[in-house]
Amino acid sequence: MPTSPVPRAVTLVYDGPARHIGELPHHFVVSATSIPAARTVLEQLPGFHNWLEEQQEYVVEPAPYVRFLPARSHLGLHKGTTCIDLRRQQAHGLTHPAPTDPIPTCLDHATAQRVFTGALKRPFRFCATATEPVAHVDHNGYAYRVVLPDPGNAFIDGRTGPNGTEALTADATISCTQSLRRANSQRMISAHVRALARRTTPVCPAPPTAAAPHPRHMP
Repeated sequence: MPTSPVPRAVTLVYDGPARHIGELPHHFVVSATSIPAARTVLEQLPGFHNWLEEQQEYVVEPAPYVRFLPARSHLGLHKGTTCIDLRRQQAHGLTHPAPTDPIPTCLDHATAQRVFTGALKRPFRFCATATEPVAHVDHNGYAYRVVLPDPGNAFIDGRTGPNGTEALTADATISCTQSLRRANSQRMISAHVRALARRTTPVCPAPPTAAAPHPRHMP
């Protein structure tokens, strides 16, 4: 007869906006049977919400201020790193309402690179729901939303696919952001030049055709 999984320590890793100035990620420990289950537990604990509120002091750009790092999270305790152990809060049943907006998950590096490369060929436009220019990139059956703020680095702000809208994010490097800005500027200049050419190119009337001689006047 199969036995149900036994809860164990799970280390979940998140980083905040101070990552842009070199701050290391934060490690949280709760008890659960899997990483998804651990996230559900952690994001309802008061200690985690206190940390979220502290992170708001460092928000200096429109990128998501906190993100989950699945590639660095794992079952068991993380050795050699100071962890924020919230298992005691969990054992006492202390809970807090889950965040209204889901905390985005950091996209894996390889996929993020392909999406940013695809964004080089896409126009960034303002839309009714965005205060920064946005480009939409299709990759492997998903539509990714890439934002190009000014100032700040470009970032991926979610994707839409078979499972609906998912809260995923990734930050572009400074050099990648500069490449995106150059490509978008060149695209805008080319579009402007084409528009001016359409407005200023004179429409030359066709030369008049000589009327054929009447048969009566033909030699």
